[in-house]
Amino acid sequence: ENLRPAATMVPAMEVALTLDEITFRDEVRAESTVSYMLPSEIPILQNLLDFTYRSTVTHERRCPQHCARAAPCPCVQVGGTPGLPVAFHALNALRFRATSMTGYVKKRKEIQQRRDALKCLEMSSQLAVAKYPQLKEVLANLEPSSNEAYLWYGTNIRRAFDFLDLAAGSDETAKLGLRFAESCTKADEHAMDDHGHYENVFALLLCRVCLGRFYYTTDMNSQTREEVSGFDSVLLDRAGDGCRECVVYNPKQVMPEFLILYRRYYEGQDLSDLSGSVPTDLDTFKLEVPIYWQSLSRPLSEPFRSQPHVATSLQRILQSLVEASSSSRHLISSARQIEDSQLWLRYLGYRRARRSKRPVAIKGAIEAPSLDPWPNELLLWYPCGNPEEATSASEGSFQSSPRQRRAGIHLTETLTSLVGSAVLLCRVTLGDVHYTDSAPDLAAVQSARSVGKDALVAHASKGRKDFVLFQEEQLYPEFLLELKNTE
Repeated sequence: ENLRPAATMVPAMEVALTLDEITFRDEVRAESTVSYMLPSEIPILQNLLDFTYRSTVTHERRCPQHCARAAPCPCVQVGGTPGLPVAFHALNALRFRATSMTGYVKKRKEIQQRRDALKCLEMSSQLAVAKYPQLKEVLANLEPSSNEAYLWYGTNIRRAFDFLDLAAGSDETAKLGLRFAESCTKADEHAMDDHGHYENVFALLLCRVCLGRFYYTTDMNSQTREEVSGFDSVLLDRAGDGCRECVVYNPKQVMPEFLILYRRYYEGQDLSDLSGSVPTDLDTFKLEVPIYWQSLSRPLSEPFRSQPHVATSLQRILQSLVEASSSSRHLISSARQIEDSQLWLRYLGYRRARRSKRPVAIKGAIEAPSLDPWPNELLLWYPCGNPEEATSASEGSFQSSPRQRRAGIHLTETLTSLVGSAVLLCRVTLGDVHYTDSAPDLAAVQSARSVGKDALVAHASKGRKDFVLFQEEQLYPEFLLELKNTE
């Protein structure tokens, strides 16, 4: 969610502030950062999906109708119902950037030093790069001296974010290994969707894997683990049909780099959206929670609430945003991100309902491509007198008294008049707004309510807009910042 102050605020602060390239775990466990890929990069990865697609079914493809026939059942065969997917369409893609590749690089170097003359293995990803040179724009240069390759791993979206953590601490990994596929069709056999937001949305991890010296076999059995002693990996080629798999037993030989969110398409379905055109930010499918949450893997159906302190990298970004929004020097002494499943669901419900109305668009001072313009979604400041007041508001309590409910919830796009020691940065859905050139007082609020508007926008101060919301459901408090005035 790329944030940057608009030019109408403080021209000197027109810097790119990126909230989508921060660590999504606390700093003690942080090993990578995650960000949405650019819309122009998604068709490039789509080329890799298309190139590695094979119209081949193996016994591991699950029947979506749960029939009792032997696998692979007729339901998943070409011509069956629903049959084998004829295409996989990338809805969006996320990039994992490792803050420390030490373990992987060390293991790769160790393999290179131990293996003087490796039998080189040519994989489909390398052939894809030869056919689609633009893949070089997103994929890393591989080390042939260690048989490094890009391979697919089927999973679901929530488990993908804990992939290496789960693998590293699993006895099953040590015994059975991590199995990757050369073909996206084979990896798709292990991919899963989930209920709710992720229904019919599947996930593939594209990983860099250091295969080293590989043990070739056409069958995996209980004895394979013992047989591969002295090898770095297993190359499983059951039928010579382009659905080769690779197995490694050490998670340090794996570097997840991309998470592809995609849909399956079957024979007879409309494939008009597979035209290859570059999507826009609004076209792409997004995660159900902000990408910088630590709770990315937790389902919203299971209530949770936490306010972890943000990573240092994010605090620097928020500090730049505070400075761009204020005429005074305020230093962030504490910054917490608010992860509340119930508040987030409440907000999503309101935003979804207002989105269908398509109100007149409003441009905010803080720009973020992930904000939804159709219901007038903005990022605004909610000034608080002290941290205790901010904490109470962060739990969704903005209108605790009848007087507060009549006056509405007052927010601003700048911090020029901040007098308190705490502030909330909120995601808000304005909906259909009422404009006034007067102060956002009770009379203006009542006037807006009387004509059925969702919010009030006041231009009483030159160069500054104030906003009044009428319902708590209209905003979600994203960050709680405690400030010190250093002037």
